[in-house]
Formats: sequence, structure tokens, C-alpha cells
Amino acid sequence: MGSRERSELRERLRNSESTEDKWLILGNEVQKLIRKEAKIKEGNMLDVTSFVNLRVNPMFRFFGEILSEAYTKKYGPDYITNVLTVKSSGNIFAGNTGFELYKYTIIGQKGIPKILEGEELYSSEAESYTGGEKYNIIIPKSFIEEGDIIFIADDFIATGSSTFALLEMIINQAHAKLAGIAALITKDYKGQEGYKILGEFVKEYNLNHKNKASLNTLVRITDMSTTIENIKYGKSPLRLN
Repeated sequence: MGSRERSELRERLRNSESTEDKWLILGNEVQKLIRKEAKIKEGNMLDVTSFVNLRVNPMFRFFGEILSEAYTKKYGPDYITNVLTVKSSGNIFAGNTGFELYKYTIIGQKGIPKILEGEELYSSEAESYTGGEKYNIIIPKSFIEEGDIIFIADDFIATGSSTFALLEMIINQAHAKLAGIAALITKDYKGQEGYKILGEFVKEYNLNHKNKASLNTLVRITDMSTTIENIKYGKSPLRLN
């Protein structure tokens, strides 16, 4: 995307009155980007290193802007207390969201860094889809307090394993609350059903808690084929409960 295209996208977003419309506009642009630059690797892995993981397209600055605008309009500027993610290439998107909300971004670590040895920690096990290995995600207990309202942001949701590890720490260990979950790209088909499973979790959560959580994604992939052109996408509207 060149400077002219970025300027045009910025104007389209600024001229849209609703955050819901802005979300759909950005999601459509991400779909175009996937068709243009992504690759499908062995094992149904979507390679987006050229614009998400190893090189980040500047259009994603609007990811945090739109989410911040949506939550602030509905719940006020101090509703979300922290943004949370796992140490990965998704950190830049969580950080961007935290900056826009003017809240801390907490980055869960994979394993215990030496600097945190001896600290009181929350810990929960996750499994990497791409690497296949299991690991513990840890967060210092001092970072999340009971009653905090936490928003999870990431780049990808495939099986949802790392997201569920964060949820275990937030809800069951820290006794904090969930504001919502958002990702750039989610997969929602056999073998990688993280979006569907998380959607059922959020429904159950909303039945049992006064504060209502949400699950949102810019792009929801419902079918991965052998070519980028044949990838199928589901609807991905912005919904705040």
C-alpha cells in the first residue's frame, strides 16, 4: 500500500460516522492484502510475514484506533484497565491498542525470564499451533488485580490455546474481568476452530457476569484452500455486548 492508498484509506475511515463501518472497511483492506501478499505453507499455515509478522503494514495503526474509539464511546475512557497479549509478533497490535486507550499493555511471557525468578506469578499452559510445543505463559501477579477489566488483543487466533491460557489467568487466578478479545485474523474451520470455541466461551461468560465481553476479528477465515485466491471469509462485524 503506497502513500496515496494510505491517505485514501485514512479519509474513508475519517468520513465514516460509525466505528462498525470503520471496522468493516479496515477488514476489507486486510482481505485484499492477504490475497495480494500472503502465502499458504504446508499444514494450512498462512504466511503473512510480509505485512504482519516480520514487516508490519502501517494500515494496522487503525486497528487500535477503532477499538479504542468503540469501547470509549460505549463504556467511557476508564472502563478497560489493561490490554493483555502473549509475547509474539502480535505485541505491536496490542501495544497500539493500549496506546490508544492510554492503558498499560501487559505482555505474557513464554516461560520465566531470569529477571522474574522469585516473583509471584500467574501461570497457565498453552500449546503453539505453528511450533507444536507446550509452554507456560506467565504474568507477574502485581500486574493484574482483582476487579481489573482486561482486554486481550493479538494478531492471530488459530486454535485459541494461548488465548485460553490468558483467560485462565485473568478469570480463575486473578479474579479479574474480561472486557473483550480482538484479533487481526482468526481461523474458523475444522482443525483450527479457535474463533468458534472462544465464541462459545464468551457467550457462557456473558450469562454469568454483569460486564459483557465481546469477541471481534478483522478477518475470519472459514476455509483455507491451496491458493490464496480461494480462501473463504466469514462476516466479521464489530460487536460490543
